[in-house]
Amino acid sequence: MSEVLSQNEIDALLSALNSGEISVHEIKEEKLTPLLTLAQDRISQLEISTENILRHSYQQVKKIKLNYQKINLSDFIKKYFHSSLLPPGTQIELDFSLAAEAKVTVDPGALRVIFDNIVDNAVKFSPTPLKLRVWLAEDRRHVVVNLQDFGPGISKKEKKKIFREKKESYFQEEKSTGQIRGAGVGLFIAHNLAKKMKGKLDAFSQGKGQGTIFSLFLRK
Repeated sequence: MSEVLSQNEIDALLSALNSGEISVHEIKEEKLTPLLTLAQDRISQLEISTENILRHSYQQVKKIKLNYQKINLSDFIKKYFHSSLLPPGTQIELDFSLAAEAKVTVDPGALRVIFDNIVDNAVKFSPTPLKLRVWLAEDRRHVVVNLQDFGPGISKKEKKKIFREKKESYFQEEKSTGQIRGAGVGLFIAHNLAKKMKGKLDAFSQGKGQGTIFSLFLRK
């Protein structure tokens, strides 16, 4: 049976944990339950804050003035993953053979935001160690970045709503761990930034359990 702890007792335990004076294994089970409950409450509050930040960010996206540059896309992607903080053990397969020298006209900052949101969802909802496959393709007007994760995948029904603003996306319902809620707005922002740069962001999946391929079409 769990104890009813005062706020001072909870704060003292959290302080001791943070300082390393005690480990979680040294806390009696009856005291651990209220700590876990508090942690869950704080996580929920953080999710709400994150959701509000992202929604505010989208309002700024609509106002932003893009600074277009012609960049080598394969160079951008290599630098992006070199500087990104990804979980230990992450495996990334890069294949630029079909468009190694392709250049695109983009705002590099906006492009990074798009990558951040796609990769962030892959990190949250894929099994560990994280595995990503990235390859390029091109047609007459666009260079296409394909990023494949090996997470839960999406159904046709869910695909219709993952880029909507007001939604409960599949990332909130079909997570591999069942423990972390997604904010559900990041892909909406990424989708609209792609449109603002006269490109397109789409998603493909063979179904649940088959992973997802995000395809980003960028103007040459």
